[in-house]
Amino acid sequence: MTSPPERSRFTKPHILLLVVLSKLVMNSTNRFLTPFVAFFSEGMGISVEKFTVALLAVGEVASLLSLSISKHAAKLEPGTLAAICYFFAGLFNLAVLLLPDTLVSTWALVTMCLLRLGFGTCYNLSLSAIQSSLASNVDPEWQGRITGIVESSWTLASASFAAVGILLNKAGWKGPFVLNGALTLLFALPLYFALPSDKQSSKEETKKTAESQGLNKESKGLAMLSFESLGLYGCLLLKDTGTYLILTTFSLWLEEQWGHGAEEAGFASLVISAGEGLAVLMMATVSDWIGIENCVSFVSFAIAIGTIGFGIFEADNLHICLAFFGLTFMFFEWGAISMIAYAGSKFTADTRVSALSTVFCCMAIARSVSAVIAEPIYELPSGMKGVVFSGAILQLCAATLFVCTRNGSEGRGSKREGMVWVERQL
Repeated sequence: MTSPPERSRFTKPHILLLVVLSKLVMNSTNRFLTPFVAFFSEGMGISVEKFTVALLAVGEVASLLSLSISKHAAKLEPGTLAAICYFFAGLFNLAVLLLPDTLVSTWALVTMCLLRLGFGTCYNLSLSAIQSSLASNVDPEWQGRITGIVESSWTLASASFAAVGILLNKAGWKGPFVLNGALTLLFALPLYFALPSDKQSSKEETKKTAESQGLNKESKGLAMLSFESLGLYGCLLLKDTGTYLILTTFSLWLEEQWGHGAEEAGFASLVISAGEGLAVLMMATVSDWIGIENCVSFVSFAIAIGTIGFGIFEADNLHICLAFFGLTFMFFEWGAISMIAYAGSKFTADTRVSALSTVFCCMAIARSVSAVIAEPIYELPSGMKGVVFSGAILQLCAATLFVCTRNGSEGRGSKREGMVWVERQL
Protein backbone atom coordinates (compact mmCIF):
# COMPACT_ATOMS: atom_id res chain seq x y z
CA MET A 1 0.00 0.00 0.00
CA THR A 2 1.31 3.43 -0.93
CA SER A 3 1.72 5.80 1.96
CA PRO A 4 -0.17 9.13 2.00
CA PRO A 5 3.02 11.22 1.68
CA GLU A 6 3.90 9.43 -1.57
CA ARG A 7 0.43 10.04 -3.02
CA SER A 8 0.65 13.75 -2.18
CA ARG A 9 4.24 14.11 -3.33
CA PHE A 10 3.24 15.57 -6.70
CA THR A 11 1.49 18.47 -4.94
CA LYS A 12 4.61 19.61 -3.09
CA PRO A 13 5.49 23.17 -4.18
CA HIS A 14 9.05 22.43 -5.31
CA ILE A 15 7.92 19.51 -7.49
CA LEU A 16 5.04 21.51 -8.97
CA LEU A 17 7.43 24.38 -9.74
CA LEU A 18 9.88 21.98 -11.39
CA VAL A 19 7.13 20.43 -13.53
CA VAL A 20 5.72 23.82 -14.58
CA LEU A 21 9.16 25.18 -15.54
CA SER A 22 10.15 22.01 -17.39
CA LYS A 23 6.90 22.01 -19.36
CA LEU A 24 7.34 25.73 -20.03
CA VAL A 25 10.64 25.04 -21.78
CA MET A 26 9.28 22.06 -23.72
CA ASN A 27 6.04 23.83 -24.74
CA SER A 28 7.96 26.92 -25.83
CA THR A 29 10.26 24.80 -28.01
CA ASN A 30 7.27 23.06 -29.53
CA ARG A 31 5.34 26.26 -30.26
CA PHE A 32 7.81 29.03 -31.12
CA LEU A 33 8.09 28.06 -34.79
CA THR A 34 4.44 28.81 -35.57
CA PRO A 35 4.24 32.56 -34.75
CA PHE A 36 7.71 33.18 -36.22
CA VAL A 37 7.47 30.87 -39.23
CA ALA A 38 8.18 33.69 -41.69
CA PHE A 39 11.35 34.73 -39.84
CA PHE A 40 12.63 31.16 -39.46
CA SER A 41 11.97 30.32 -43.12
CA GLU A 42 13.72 33.52 -44.23
CA GLY A 43 16.75 32.72 -42.09
CA MET A 44 16.84 29.15 -43.39
CA GLY A 45 16.57 30.35 -46.98
CA ILE A 46 13.40 28.41 -47.86
CA SER A 47 9.86 29.47 -48.70
CA VAL A 48 7.23 29.88 -46.00
CA GLU A 49 4.90 27.45 -47.78
CA LYS A 50 7.56 24.75 -48.04
CA PHE A 51 8.57 25.14 -44.40
CA THR A 52 4.95 25.13 -43.19
CA VAL A 53 4.12 21.94 -45.10
CA ALA A 54 7.27 20.29 -43.74
CA LEU A 55 6.37 21.22 -40.16
CA LEU A 56 2.81 19.93 -40.57
CA ALA A 57 4.00 16.61 -41.99
CA VAL A 58 6.65 16.20 -39.29
CA GLY A 59 4.09 16.90 -36.56
CA GLU A 60 1.78 14.18 -37.86
CA VAL A 61 4.53 11.59 -38.18
CA ALA A 62 5.82 12.43 -34.68
CA SER A 63 2.34 11.87 -33.21
CA LEU A 64 2.01 8.51 -34.93
CA LEU A 65 5.54 7.49 -33.96
CA SER A 66 5.03 8.36 -30.29
CA LEU A 67 1.75 6.44 -30.33
CA SER A 68 3.40 3.37 -31.84
CA ILE A 69 6.10 3.18 -29.17
CA SER A 70 3.97 4.35 -26.23
CA LYS A 71 3.08 0.78 -25.22
CA HIS A 72 6.75 -0.04 -24.70
CA ALA A 73 7.51 3.37 -23.16
CA ALA A 74 4.75 2.81 -20.59
CA LYS A 75 6.85 0.06 -18.98
CA LEU A 76 9.22 2.74 -17.72
CA GLU A 77 8.68 4.85 -14.61
CA PRO A 78 7.38 8.37 -15.42
CA GLY A 79 10.57 9.96 -14.11
CA THR A 80 12.73 7.67 -16.24
CA LEU A 81 10.64 8.22 -19.37
CA ALA A 82 10.52 12.00 -18.86
CA ALA A 83 14.29 12.18 -18.27
CA ILE A 84 15.04 10.19 -21.43
CA CYS A 85 12.66 12.34 -23.47
CA TYR A 86 14.08 15.61 -22.15
CA PHE A 87 17.65 14.45 -22.68
CA PHE A 88 17.15 13.48 -26.31
CA ALA A 89 14.85 16.46 -27.01
CA GLY A 90 17.67 18.74 -25.86
CA LEU A 91 20.17 16.95 -28.09
CA PHE A 92 17.85 17.18 -31.10
CA ASN A 93 17.59 20.96 -30.59
CA LEU A 94 21.33 21.46 -30.07
CA ALA A 95 22.05 19.41 -33.19
CA VAL A 96 20.95 22.35 -35.38
CA LEU A 97 24.46 23.71 -34.76
CA LEU A 98 25.71 21.01 -37.14
CA LEU A 99 23.51 22.32 -39.97
CA PRO A 100 24.56 25.02 -42.42
CA ASP A 101 23.16 28.53 -41.98
CA THR A 102 20.81 28.04 -44.92
CA LEU A 103 18.83 24.90 -45.71
CA VAL A 104 18.64 25.32 -49.48
CA SER A 105 20.05 21.85 -50.07
CA THR A 106 17.72 18.88 -49.83
CA TRP A 107 19.85 16.98 -47.32
CA ALA A 108 19.93 19.96 -44.93
CA LEU A 109 16.14 20.36 -45.00
CA VAL A 110 15.62 16.62 -44.55
CA THR A 111 18.03 16.61 -41.60
CA MET A 112 16.15 19.51 -40.01
CA CYS A 113 12.86 17.64 -40.44
CA LEU A 114 14.37 14.52 -38.84
CA LEU A 115 15.56 16.59 -35.87
CA ARG A 116 12.08 18.04 -35.42
CA LEU A 117 10.63 14.55 -35.77
CA GLY A 118 12.83 13.31 -32.96
CA PHE A 119 11.93 16.30 -30.80
CA GLY A 120 8.20 15.93 -31.50
CA THR A 121 8.24 12.26 -30.50
CA CYS A 122 10.07 13.05 -27.25
CA TYR A 123 7.71 15.95 -26.60
CA ASN A 124 4.56 13.83 -26.89
CA LEU A 125 5.93 11.02 -24.71
CA SER A 126 7.15 13.46 -22.04
CA LEU A 127 3.67 14.98 -21.78
CA SER A 128 2.20 11.50 -21.33
CA ALA A 129 4.78 10.62 -18.66
CA ILE A 130 4.14 13.75 -16.59
CA GLN A 131 0.35 13.46 -16.85
CA SER A 132 0.50 9.77 -15.92
CA SER A 133 2.45 10.58 -12.77
CA LEU A 134 -0.01 13.34 -11.91
CA ALA A 135 -3.07 11.12 -12.39
CA SER A 136 -1.63 8.35 -10.20
CA ASN A 137 -0.43 10.55 -7.35
CA VAL A 138 -3.05 13.28 -7.03
CA ASP A 139 -6.40 12.54 -5.40
CA PRO A 140 -9.51 13.01 -7.60
CA GLU A 141 -10.69 16.10 -5.70
CA TRP A 142 -7.40 17.83 -6.53
CA GLN A 143 -7.03 16.69 -10.16
CA GLY A 144 -8.47 19.81 -11.77
CA ARG A 145 -6.62 22.22 -9.51
CA ILE A 146 -3.20 20.60 -9.93
CA THR A 147 -3.70 20.07 -13.67
CA GLY A 148 -4.60 23.76 -14.03
CA ILE A 149 -1.41 24.78 -12.22
CA VAL A 150 0.73 22.44 -14.33
CA GLU A 151 -0.86 23.57 -17.60
CA SER A 152 -0.16 27.22 -16.80
CA SER A 153 3.06 26.39 -18.64
CA TRP A 154 1.13 26.95 -21.90
CA THR A 155 0.35 30.56 -20.99
CA LEU A 156 3.91 31.14 -19.78
CA ALA A 157 5.22 29.64 -23.04
CA SER A 158 3.27 32.23 -25.03
CA ALA A 159 4.70 34.98 -22.84
CA SER A 160 8.22 33.72 -23.56
CA PHE A 161 7.87 34.42 -27.29
CA ALA A 162 9.24 37.94 -26.74
CA ALA A 163 12.59 36.34 -25.87
CA VAL A 164 12.38 34.27 -29.06
CA GLY A 165 12.05 37.44 -31.13
CA ILE A 166 15.10 38.96 -29.45
CA LEU A 167 17.15 35.78 -30.04
CA LEU A 168 16.16 35.73 -33.71
CA ASN A 169 17.47 39.27 -34.14
CA LYS A 170 20.67 38.75 -32.13
CA ALA A 171 21.69 35.15 -32.87
CA GLY A 172 19.83 34.14 -36.03
CA TRP A 173 17.39 31.27 -36.48
CA LYS A 174 19.57 28.79 -34.56
CA GLY A 175 19.57 30.88 -31.38
CA PRO A 176 16.16 29.80 -29.98
CA PHE A 177 16.91 26.13 -30.69
CA VAL A 178 20.25 26.26 -28.88
CA LEU A 179 18.91 28.06 -25.80
CA ASN A 180 15.84 25.83 -25.46
CA GLY A 181 17.95 22.74 -26.11
CA ALA A 182 20.34 23.62 -23.30
CA LEU A 183 17.47 24.36 -20.90
CA THR A 184 15.75 21.10 -21.83
CA LEU A 185 18.89 19.12 -21.01
CA LEU A 186 19.09 20.81 -17.59
CA PHE A 187 15.65 19.51 -16.61
CA ALA A 188 16.30 15.85 -17.51
CA LEU A 189 18.04 14.79 -14.30
CA PRO A 190 15.76 16.70 -11.86
CA LEU A 191 12.66 15.13 -13.45
CA TYR A 192 14.18 11.66 -13.06
CA PHE A 193 14.37 12.07 -9.29
CA ALA A 194 11.29 14.26 -8.76
CA LEU A 195 8.40 12.58 -10.60
CA PRO A 196 6.55 10.09 -8.36
CA SER A 197 5.98 6.57 -9.64
CA ASP A 198 2.71 5.60 -11.27
CA LYS A 199 3.39 1.86 -10.99
CA GLN A 200 3.54 1.35 -7.25
CA SER A 201 0.42 3.40 -6.66
CA SER A 202 -1.72 1.92 -9.44
CA LYS A 203 -3.42 -0.75 -7.31
CA GLU A 204 -4.08 1.67 -4.48
CA GLU A 205 -5.26 4.20 -7.05
CA THR A 206 -7.88 1.90 -8.60
CA LYS A 207 -9.03 0.67 -5.20
CA LYS A 208 -9.45 4.20 -3.83
CA THR A 209 -11.33 5.34 -6.93
CA ALA A 210 -13.66 2.36 -6.73
CA GLU A 211 -14.40 3.02 -3.07
CA SER A 212 -15.03 6.72 -3.69
CA GLN A 213 -17.59 5.89 -6.36
CA GLY A 214 -19.43 3.28 -4.37
CA LEU A 215 -18.24 0.21 -6.25
CA ASN A 216 -17.85 -3.13 -4.55
CA LYS A 217 -14.79 -4.17 -6.49
CA GLU A 218 -11.72 -2.52 -7.85
CA SER A 219 -12.16 -0.69 -11.11
CA LYS A 220 -9.84 -1.80 -13.86
CA GLY A 221 -10.18 1.46 -15.75
CA LEU A 222 -11.04 1.79 -19.40
CA ALA A 223 -9.66 -0.46 -22.08
CA MET A 224 -7.84 1.29 -24.90
CA LEU A 225 -10.53 0.39 -27.46
CA SER A 226 -13.64 0.22 -25.29
CA PHE A 227 -16.90 1.90 -26.30
CA GLU A 228 -16.29 4.80 -23.92
CA SER A 229 -12.66 5.19 -25.01
CA LEU A 230 -13.62 5.40 -28.68
CA GLY A 231 -16.26 7.97 -27.74
CA LEU A 232 -13.55 9.99 -25.99
CA TYR A 233 -11.26 9.90 -29.04
CA GLY A 234 -14.14 10.76 -31.40
CA CYS A 235 -15.22 13.67 -29.20
CA LEU A 236 -11.68 15.00 -29.19
CA LEU A 237 -11.36 14.78 -32.98
CA LEU A 238 -14.65 16.60 -33.56
CA LYS A 239 -14.05 19.25 -30.89
CA ASP A 240 -10.51 20.12 -31.95
CA THR A 241 -11.33 20.07 -35.67
CA GLY A 242 -14.21 22.47 -35.06
CA THR A 243 -12.01 24.85 -33.10
CA TYR A 244 -8.98 24.68 -35.41
CA LEU A 245 -11.25 25.62 -38.32
CA ILE A 246 -11.56 29.04 -36.71
CA LEU A 247 -7.96 29.30 -35.52
CA THR A 248 -6.66 28.38 -38.99
CA THR A 249 -8.69 31.04 -40.82
CA PHE A 250 -8.68 33.72 -38.12
CA SER A 251 -5.58 35.63 -39.30
CA LEU A 252 -6.80 35.50 -42.92
CA TRP A 253 -10.22 36.83 -41.90
CA LEU A 254 -8.65 39.56 -39.73
CA GLU A 255 -6.54 40.78 -42.64
CA GLU A 256 -9.32 40.71 -45.25
CA GLN A 257 -12.12 42.08 -43.08
CA TRP A 258 -10.32 44.67 -40.95
CA GLY A 259 -7.00 45.33 -42.69
CA HIS A 260 -4.90 43.63 -39.99
CA GLY A 261 -3.54 46.92 -38.69
CA ALA A 262 -1.16 47.13 -35.77
CA GLU A 263 -3.97 48.03 -33.34
CA GLU A 264 -6.16 45.12 -34.40
CA ALA A 265 -3.27 42.65 -34.39
CA GLY A 266 -2.15 43.78 -30.93
CA PHE A 267 -5.65 43.51 -29.54
CA ALA A 268 -6.09 40.05 -31.06
CA SER A 269 -2.84 38.85 -29.45
CA LEU A 270 -4.02 40.23 -26.11
CA VAL A 271 -7.33 38.40 -26.46
CA ILE A 272 -5.58 35.08 -27.19
CA SER A 273 -3.22 35.45 -24.23
CA ALA A 274 -6.11 36.38 -21.95
CA GLY A 275 -8.07 33.37 -23.19
CA GLU A 276 -5.21 31.02 -22.33
CA GLY A 277 -4.81 32.55 -18.87
CA LEU A 278 -8.54 32.37 -18.11
CA ALA A 279 -8.64 28.74 -19.24
CA VAL A 280 -5.93 27.79 -16.76
CA LEU A 281 -7.73 29.77 -14.03
CA MET A 282 -11.04 28.03 -14.74
CA MET A 283 -9.35 24.63 -14.72
CA ALA A 284 -7.69 25.35 -11.38
CA THR A 285 -10.76 26.78 -9.65
CA VAL A 286 -13.94 25.39 -11.20
CA SER A 287 -13.20 21.97 -12.70
CA ASP A 288 -12.98 20.10 -9.39
CA TRP A 289 -16.31 21.56 -8.32
CA ILE A 290 -18.33 20.63 -11.41
CA GLY A 291 -16.30 17.50 -12.22
CA ILE A 292 -13.76 16.82 -14.97
CA GLU A 293 -16.22 14.74 -17.01
CA ASN A 294 -18.82 17.50 -17.01
CA CYS A 295 -16.15 20.03 -18.06
CA VAL A 296 -15.44 18.02 -21.22
CA SER A 297 -19.06 18.10 -22.39
CA PHE A 298 -19.79 21.62 -21.07
CA VAL A 299 -16.92 23.33 -22.91
CA SER A 300 -18.00 21.90 -26.26
CA PHE A 301 -21.44 23.49 -25.85
CA ALA A 302 -19.76 26.72 -24.69
CA ILE A 303 -17.45 26.78 -27.73
CA ALA A 304 -20.48 26.28 -29.99
CA ILE A 305 -22.19 29.31 -28.43
CA GLY A 306 -19.00 31.38 -28.71
CA THR A 307 -18.52 30.51 -32.36
CA ILE A 308 -22.15 31.32 -33.18
CA GLY A 309 -21.71 34.73 -31.55
CA PHE A 310 -18.49 35.17 -33.53
CA GLY A 311 -20.39 34.45 -36.76
CA ILE A 312 -23.22 36.85 -35.94
CA PHE A 313 -20.96 39.84 -35.29
CA GLU A 314 -18.06 39.00 -37.62
CA ALA A 315 -18.80 41.79 -40.11
CA ASP A 316 -20.21 44.41 -37.74
CA ASN A 317 -17.96 45.10 -34.75
CA LEU A 318 -14.35 44.03 -34.43
CA HIS A 319 -14.11 44.31 -30.64
CA ILE A 320 -17.32 42.37 -29.97
CA CYS A 321 -16.19 39.75 -32.48
CA LEU A 322 -12.78 39.42 -30.83
CA ALA A 323 -14.43 39.13 -27.43
CA PHE A 324 -16.40 36.12 -28.69
CA PHE A 325 -13.20 34.75 -30.20
CA GLY A 326 -11.47 35.14 -26.84
CA LEU A 327 -14.26 33.22 -25.11
CA THR A 328 -14.08 30.53 -27.77
CA PHE A 329 -10.32 30.22 -27.33
CA MET A 330 -10.65 30.14 -23.53
CA PHE A 331 -13.16 27.29 -23.64
CA PHE A 332 -11.05 25.49 -26.24
CA GLU A 333 -7.99 25.59 -23.97
CA TRP A 334 -10.08 24.62 -20.95
CA GLY A 335 -11.54 21.71 -22.89
CA ALA A 336 -8.13 20.50 -24.06
CA ILE A 337 -6.75 20.52 -20.51
CA SER A 338 -9.91 18.82 -19.17
CA MET A 339 -9.70 16.15 -21.85
CA ILE A 340 -6.11 15.33 -20.90
CA ALA A 341 -6.99 15.21 -17.20
CA TYR A 342 -10.06 13.08 -17.93
CA ALA A 343 -8.07 10.58 -19.98
CA GLY A 344 -5.46 10.41 -17.25
CA SER A 345 -8.09 9.65 -14.60
CA LYS A 346 -10.01 7.02 -16.59
CA PHE A 347 -7.09 4.76 -17.49
CA THR A 348 -4.84 2.81 -15.15
CA ALA A 349 -1.06 3.16 -14.99
CA ASP A 350 -0.60 0.21 -17.38
CA THR A 351 -2.49 1.87 -20.23
CA ARG A 352 -2.36 5.57 -19.36
CA VAL A 353 0.73 6.52 -21.39
CA SER A 354 -0.68 4.79 -24.48
CA ALA A 355 -4.09 6.40 -23.97
CA LEU A 356 -2.61 9.87 -23.54
CA SER A 357 -0.43 9.35 -26.63
CA THR A 358 -3.63 8.49 -28.51
CA VAL A 359 -5.19 11.72 -27.23
CA PHE A 360 -2.23 13.78 -28.48
CA CYS A 361 -2.34 11.93 -31.79
CA CYS A 362 -6.04 12.81 -32.16
CA MET A 363 -5.17 16.47 -31.54
CA ALA A 364 -2.56 16.34 -34.31
CA ILE A 365 -4.99 14.69 -36.73
CA ALA A 366 -7.59 17.36 -35.95
CA ARG A 367 -5.08 20.10 -36.78
CA SER A 368 -4.29 18.46 -40.13
CA VAL A 369 -7.93 17.87 -41.05
CA SER A 370 -8.83 21.48 -40.24
CA ALA A 371 -5.84 22.75 -42.24
CA VAL A 372 -7.11 20.84 -45.29
CA ILE A 373 -10.80 21.81 -45.12
CA ALA A 374 -10.67 25.29 -43.54
CA GLU A 375 -9.66 27.30 -46.60
CA PRO A 376 -12.17 25.66 -49.01
CA ILE A 377 -14.97 26.36 -46.52
CA TYR A 378 -13.74 29.94 -46.07
CA GLU A 379 -13.76 30.52 -49.84
CA LEU A 380 -17.46 29.64 -50.08
CA PRO A 381 -19.92 32.55 -50.49
CA SER A 382 -20.73 32.32 -46.76
CA GLY A 383 -17.10 33.19 -45.93
CA MET A 384 -16.20 33.26 -42.25
CA LYS A 385 -19.81 32.62 -41.24
CA GLY A 386 -19.62 29.24 -42.97
CA VAL A 387 -16.43 28.42 -41.07
CA VAL A 388 -17.73 29.34 -37.62
CA PHE A 389 -21.11 27.66 -38.04
CA SER A 390 -19.39 24.50 -39.34
CA GLY A 391 -17.23 24.63 -36.23
CA ALA A 392 -20.30 25.06 -34.02
CA ILE A 393 -21.96 22.00 -35.55
CA LEU A 394 -18.84 19.92 -34.92
CA GLN A 395 -18.74 21.12 -31.30
CA LEU A 396 -22.36 20.11 -30.71
CA CYS A 397 -21.69 16.70 -32.29
CA ALA A 398 -18.64 16.28 -30.04
CA ALA A 399 -20.60 17.09 -26.88
CA THR A 400 -23.44 14.78 -27.89
CA LEU A 401 -21.06 11.92 -28.67
CA PHE A 402 -19.28 12.28 -25.33
CA VAL A 403 -22.51 12.40 -23.32
CA CYS A 404 -23.90 9.35 -25.12
CA THR A 405 -20.78 7.21 -24.79
CA ARG A 406 -19.23 8.06 -21.43
CA ASN A 407 -21.51 5.57 -19.63
CA GLY A 408 -21.03 2.93 -22.28
CA SER A 409 -18.56 0.86 -20.24
CA GLU A 410 -18.28 -0.08 -16.61
CA GLY A 411 -14.91 1.64 -16.23
CA ARG A 412 -14.83 3.97 -13.27
CA GLY A 413 -18.38 5.22 -13.51
CA SER A 414 -19.56 8.69 -14.46
CA LYS A 415 -20.15 10.17 -11.04
CA ARG A 416 -18.74 13.69 -10.66
CA GLU A 417 -15.30 13.37 -9.16
CA GLY A 418 -15.35 16.84 -7.63
CA MET A 419 -18.51 16.16 -5.58
CA VAL A 420 -17.32 12.72 -4.44
CA TRP A 421 -14.95 14.38 -2.00
CA VAL A 422 -17.77 16.50 -0.52
CA GLU A 423 -19.96 13.45 -0.10
CA ARG A 424 -17.17 11.56 1.68
CA GLN A 425 -16.72 14.43 4.13
CA LEU A 426 -20.45 14.49 4.89
